[in-house]
Amino acid sequence: MFRSVFIKLLSREIITDSYSVENEVFIISEDADFTLNSDMVIQIMANKLQTLTIQGTVTTIPDFPGFKLVKNINILATSVTSIPKLGFYQNTNIENVNIHEGLEEIGSLAFAGSLIKTINLNNVKRINNYASQKCPNLQSIETTLLASLGIAPFYGSGIESLTLGGSFTKLPRSMCQNCYKLKTSKIIASTITIPQECFENCYLLENFIFEGTSFAIGNLAFAYSGLKSFDFSKVTTVSDYAFQNSLLETVEVTEINGLTFNNNVFIYCNKLTSVSLDVSGINYDNSDGLFSFCASLVTATLHSSVTSLPKGIFKCCSVLKTINAPGITILLDRALENCPVLDTLSFSGNVISKIGYLACYNSPFINLKTSGTQIFERSLAGNKVIEWLSLKNAHYYGCANMTALTTVVLTSGSNIAEGCFCHCTSLQSVTLPSSYTILKKFSFAYTALSNGFDLGQVTRIENYCFYGSGITSLIIRKNLVLSDPVGQFQNCKSLTRISLMAGSNTFSAALILGNKQPIEFDTTGNTVFSFANKILKGNNKIYYVSPLVTGSFTDASFTFNTIEDNAFSFNKEVSDVTFSRFYDTCSFYNSGIRYFTYSTSVTAKSLPNNMFYNCTQLEQVVLPDGLTTIKYSCFENCIKLAEINIPSSCNQLGKACFKNCQSLTAIDISMVTLLWAEVFYGCTKLTTIIYPTNQITRGNGNFTFANMGITELDFDLKIADWSVFTSMFYGCQNLKKCHYLPTSNS
Repeated sequence: MFRSVFIKLLSREIITDSYSVENEVFIISEDADFTLNSDMVIQIMANKLQTLTIQGTVTTIPDFPGFKLVKNINILATSVTSIPKLGFYQNTNIENVNIHEGLEEIGSLAFAGSLIKTINLNNVKRINNYASQKCPNLQSIETTLLASLGIAPFYGSGIESLTLGGSFTKLPRSMCQNCYKLKTSKIIASTITIPQECFENCYLLENFIFEGTSFAIGNLAFAYSGLKSFDFSKVTTVSDYAFQNSLLETVEVTEINGLTFNNNVFIYCNKLTSVSLDVSGINYDNSDGLFSFCASLVTATLHSSVTSLPKGIFKCCSVLKTINAPGITILLDRALENCPVLDTLSFSGNVISKIGYLACYNSPFINLKTSGTQIFERSLAGNKVIEWLSLKNAHYYGCANMTALTTVVLTSGSNIAEGCFCHCTSLQSVTLPSSYTILKKFSFAYTALSNGFDLGQVTRIENYCFYGSGITSLIIRKNLVLSDPVGQFQNCKSLTRISLMAGSNTFSAALILGNKQPIEFDTTGNTVFSFANKILKGNNKIYYVSPLVTGSFTDASFTFNTIEDNAFSFNKEVSDVTFSRFYDTCSFYNSGIRYFTYSTSVTAKSLPNNMFYNCTQLEQVVLPDGLTTIKYSCFENCIKLAEINIPSSCNQLGKACFKNCQSLTAIDISMVTLLWAEVFYGCTKLTTIIYPTNQITRGNGNFTFANMGITELDFDLKIADWSVFTSMFYGCQNLKKCHYLPTSNS
């Protein structure tokens, strides 16, 4: 009975001390009332009150549990000048807050994480850090007397409109970041900065209004926003990635206030179709990638006062068709990289003085006018329309894959860099100034150079320089230094004549390594080409043996001390060779030789590396007494080699020196003391080996006898260091028995 009476009393207008309930509103009038927390909470709950008013002499707002029971709070006490830090933090019941005109400050995290919908902030001057962060139901913010804002005050909230005015000079970082419902923002201030990430991820933001003199835009300020257009007339600076991935459809600037664009401002604006920056005075000095990766951009206009196309400005604009920029004479790094359909340039008639790193790389339809133009790495690589170039230099793959290029005139410089004109399949004419002395690898590989090529003052050619080119004849005027001497003119199937002029008194067959066609020489000075026996010789050595030399070859009828390395290489017609003298450098690499004999004895000599490498027809070899070493890969891949003697003087076998000699059945290596890896690897018919009788003192014998055809093993090896002789008989699938003899040390 007492409880029912108590409830009836509470349901009427009740005044206890200075708090009361009037017309379903709970009223607090003094600071002391907050000491009666439990009493007030009982009243709020019992009456199911949804509105609480703070008035009278209240001076501060404490932590009061009752705030979490009501939806509406009126703060009318004029002595309350601020809502404290964490005042309504994570309040999931509150919806509407009404504050008096004298309340000037909202504390840090005051409403953060709450479900507040409305608050009148008209006269608030200070909003502190994270004040209304992550308030999903907050609908709008409007205040015109602001002096300052803390960090991210509305971050992640549900506001749809924002109006800020007052004396503030900058907005806080991440102010409205992740406000996914924000549609309209209005800023009223004299001069401000829209800071880093201020409106980032505001996907529905369509309208941004600034009323004032000027403003700057910080990094990522409008990134991923829904803005379709923007007024830049009052903007002073636009910082890095400011509009990245926004929904801008056009960028048009007709008047400026000292506008500066920084890096990647509009990168990935995939709705952007046109750009018009036809006004003088815009600063592009640090605007790398300004419109890069704008997948829908079709046309762009720059003012005639712009002479340098900024770095990466239109990089990877896949449908960009037209650029109107009549003043351009310099293309900076990556300016037009990967613009596959760009074919209309208003500056195509201007002489371009500099084309930067990757400036037009893989932009096939750009036509430029050059005259002593400086290029850089891959500047024009992949171009399909330029036919004529006048260049100051030749840079690393700078003009590679220019399939329409027919003529190049070089005006200065000293070397053609690696791959500069590689795969220029229509290139027929190149003018080299006398200052050029070096041609680096792949410089003219796969070009259509067909007429006589004059090397001029060139003294150094790197490997594969003219690989696969159509060159027919060559003029050499200087002694050549060959870097990595392998096939500078390899696979030049039309090359049939080389002229060695007075300044060139030597030759290396490595230049033409891999060419199977016969080559004739016009010679002066020390070199002589014998048209009768098709041999180039001079300086007491043989340089080249033509493929027209067939059958047997012997040095008995010649007077020379040296056979140049590769002189016989790729000669498929000489089948039987007999030497009466020993030659340190001679090589029959990839030739058709079948029988080879040294008919002399030597003292402490070595067979060179790769001497008979890939001589697949070689059957029989007679080596000289006194030979001490067979070097690496000397007989590798000689698949028909069946007979060879290892002189008793030979104590060292180099790595893979008999690798894949698949016809070798027996061998005597009894005197060897130094054995390297893979010596007999893959000798599938080798079944008889006379092993070394002395201890193997040095070497690295991993896989030495691997994949052989041996069936039975009498193991008699004595090795000083077994740790470097692992897997010696790996893969010998026919091996059935193994006898470890007592003389072995393992």
